[in-house]
Amino acid sequence: MCAEMSDVSLLKAFEQFPASHETSRLLNVYDPEGFFLEIQATERSIEVAREIRRHLPHAAMVGYTRQCDRALRAQAAEAGVLELLVAPFTTADLRRALIRAFEARRPEVLPNLLAFLPAKPGSGASVTAFNTAGALAAHFDKKVLVIDADRHHGMLSVYANVDPPHTLDEALESSHELNNGVWAYRRVSVHGFDLLPMPRRYSTRVFPPWTYQRLIRFACSHYDLVLADLGEA
Repeated sequence: MCAEMSDVSLLKAFEQFPASHETSRLLNVYDPEGFFLEIQATERSIEVAREIRRHLPHAAMVGYTRQCDRALRAQAAEAGVLELLVAPFTTADLRRALIRAFEARRPEVLPNLLAFLPAKPGSGASVTAFNTAGALAAHFDKKVLVIDADRHHGMLSVYANVDPPHTLDEALESSHELNNGVWAYRRVSVHGFDLLPMPRRYSTRVFPPWTYQRLIRFACSHYDLVLADLGEA
């Protein structure tokens, strides 16, 4: 099923639950964004879920089981399993559960990420984000990235007077391949800061939440400040 979902990569699979010390080592080695965990009517499966949640509190965890009652579902939820699928289920069921698990997980606090969210269209949030980035880059010597994340009315490329060859949609589509070499031609440099713009034409593409997480984590590890210009709520 993971192979059928082109934007999900399965890093490793196990035939049995690892011991506690092995769980810690594996989590440190792989640092995955999410987990698929078989939930059984045994204490060890619930213990593994708790160990995962303690080590990686921001990860999305989807459980699956062959038989489920109210008590097992409650145990799994208490251990941090955000979604529980009961077999048989389809690839579409799995994808929906994974999306819900990513949306329900504990928010990750990134101290160098700032978001500009307008109360209504035309309130000036985009102009504020654009000017703030320029001031931070020019007067405080900060390495700044601005992400135009207004998927309906992204205007930052217009403000910068650039026709970018690469956009946010392309960065999200290739989020699993982001590295320094790829990023060098994805970004656009304007007025002393880098810009990741929206396409000039209205974008109707929908991306799963893990692609945004990959992009944000990559950006925050490469810039002093990341400013996200969001659309209206």
